[in-house]
Amino acid sequence: GLAALILMLLAFALYGVTAWYGYLLDDQMVIWENQYVLKGFAGLREIFAYDSFMGYFKEQKFLLEGGRYRPLSLATFAIEVGLWGNNHPDISHLINVLLYGMNGILLYRVLLELFPLQEGGRWYFSVPFIAAVFFMVHPLHIECVANIKGRDEILALMGSLGALYATLRYLDTSRTQWLVWSGVFLFLGLMAKENSLTFLVVIPFTAWFFGRASGARAVGISWPLLLATLVFLLVRYKAMGYMVNHGKSMNDLMNNPFLGMSFGEKSATIFLTLGWYVKLLFVPWPLTHDYYPYHVPKVNWSDWRALLSLLFYVVVGILSILRLSKRPVWAYAFVFWIVTLSIVSNIFVSVGTFMNERFIYMPSVAFCIVAAWFLARKVPVLMREHADRVNFVNGALGITFAALLTGLAAIRIPEWKDERSLNLSALRVSPNSAR
Repeated sequence: GLAALILMLLAFALYGVTAWYGYLLDDQMVIWENQYVLKGFAGLREIFAYDSFMGYFKEQKFLLEGGRYRPLSLATFAIEVGLWGNNHPDISHLINVLLYGMNGILLYRVLLELFPLQEGGRWYFSVPFIAAVFFMVHPLHIECVANIKGRDEILALMGSLGALYATLRYLDTSRTQWLVWSGVFLFLGLMAKENSLTFLVVIPFTAWFFGRASGARAVGISWPLLLATLVFLLVRYKAMGYMVNHGKSMNDLMNNPFLGMSFGEKSATIFLTLGWYVKLLFVPWPLTHDYYPYHVPKVNWSDWRALLSLLFYVVVGILSILRLSKRPVWAYAFVFWIVTLSIVSNIFVSVGTFMNERFIYMPSVAFCIVAAWFLARKVPVLMREHADRVNFVNGALGITFAALLTGLAAIRIPEWKDERSLNLSALRVSPNSAR
């Protein structure tokens, strides 16, 4: 009750100001110049029947590998038009903030299943609450909330966490309805954004890791998730006409940043961005909406940053595998991070840019979990000889870190006010970008 209220208040305290902001960036393609969305309720059939950019281009464009089929957020925009008419960014922004608060509450509820409150423990010093607070105030989420188009990320995580929660509830109660809901929620997440595919791995892995099910049982109860995925892929194929490879070459640097790179340059640059993501989790500054060529520099394997990133992933990956049977929380967080990041890493499918802050909206859950676990569970162990000071140290560390994240977010959010302020910010931070 109180925890959920605090999390929702955090969302509105930070992002309520966005109600006075307008449309930005890809909002043009998915809202105010999308002919299907502008039809309101009458456009819903076409939104679900075609590529998500069809309503803007009025023909099928092959700009990005894999195309884009994310009808759920567009459907919510069309419903808004049907209820309130065109040109109401204030309502769209407030709905984004509300959904973001709901994401924080849902994360808290899921983590309560995985990290139950210990006897005599206080909810405000618990892993679930601290993790949810870190999630709510982390500046890397600003793009998803302040840019209305970012609703696809918010809805995808909501559907994914909903599927995970339903699976855990089924394991607790053995009530089949929860198993059905797990498939429904994952399907909704997939209809928001393809990133939810990664929860086909995350959900059974979570059930096994936290001892809620044996490996065989965790896989066995995943059939609703697999069924939801197959239905989604069928619907997507019907709308797009292809799965991933549309057979068209992409010779535009702004949609194919690896254009002209050798394999060595491409792989090194990818690992540079993977390391950059980790840095931004701990030090989210400076931030930009412009990671296009060549704000992210083209590098090869002689660059120490790419090598350091590769070393980090290899070492932590090996340690996670070796320690997995012991179930350390950091190993769970690393697997969650790797799995959810994989789909936007450019390793398997090109996402059309080197990196973006919104791409780690879902993976950042892993960071929030491990940071909260360190404060709530690890610090008390490290300070067992000074038990009388544990609460003070915990509180001081947690509040300081949350305050720093909140301060950085409060500075960054106003830059999303309009096109001019956002671009002026990008000019300062991304002077080497082609944009």
